[in-house]
Amino acid sequence: MSRPRPTTVRGLALDLGGRMYREIVHDQIGLLAAGIAFYALLAIFPAMASVLAILGLFFDATAITDPVNGATAAMPQSAARLIREQANSIVSADHGTLGVTAAVGLGAAIYATARGMRHLIQGLNVAFNQVESRSVVKRWMAIVLLAVFVIGGALLGMAAIAVIPALTRVIPMEAHAQEAISFIRWVALFSISTGGIAVIYRFGPDRRHRSWHWTLPGAVVACLLWVIASAGFSLYAENFASYQRSFGTLAGVIVLLTWLWLSAYVLLLGAELNAALEAMTHGDSDSPYTARHPVYDERVPED
Repeated sequence: MSRPRPTTVRGLALDLGGRMYREIVHDQIGLLAAGIAFYALLAIFPAMASVLAILGLFFDATAITDPVNGATAAMPQSAARLIREQANSIVSADHGTLGVTAAVGLGAAIYATARGMRHLIQGLNVAFNQVESRSVVKRWMAIVLLAVFVIGGALLGMAAIAVIPALTRVIPMEAHAQEAISFIRWVALFSISTGGIAVIYRFGPDRRHRSWHWTLPGAVVACLLWVIASAGFSLYAENFASYQRSFGTLAGVIVLLTWLWLSAYVLLLGAELNAALEAMTHGDSDSPYTARHPVYDERVPED
């Protein structure tokens, strides 16, 4: 028997909240996010080494470290300090070494990022109630292409952070124009990040019927929540927590791992939102199966 649909905004909000709560508890996205965060920690330093080495071939050390400082501004200070120290050691190498690091590190970065992407895709399959049915070749093609996409997006974002301030210093312009360009830069980076998350939602999980309008709400919410959660965790880690006293020299690694867990959790939360909105739109029944799965079979063979 079909479940009656709410007709008021309050009813729709309560229905959406109830669906998401049940799915979050059932899917155990906190546990999934922990696995994703672990592999992201293994991937972040090889990927960063490759990205910074490539940028180091075209920009001087100051032009690279400044955007790194800006890119890590939302992170807790102990985690950001760890990233900055690694970045400084990479960009301070001589030019010839940077070329070798860029060439060798790019392959290592793709491999490490692909491992993290593989576990993220597994988490997205759970969030969207899908069972992986793609062949090994198709699955790894999606994993590697999305890993390359993420690294390319990081390069684009870092280049934008590095190039735009340099241009504002070289090209004469009024102070208000510089402020406007700086604001537009961060809006553009937010839009790029949202678009990147939407691409991962669309092409990551094993879903035959894909549509952009089922990816954008969760992507926008995930990006907004990530900014808010990062700021909140930074405030907590630096003012209320005792990571340094509890973990000593490992405090930076622990804080970074926790921040990665928080980021992965937000990504999965956005996927759960998309899945809940899709189920609400298509309708469901009181059947335990249809309450857990889309109302149509997303793996029907194509004609």
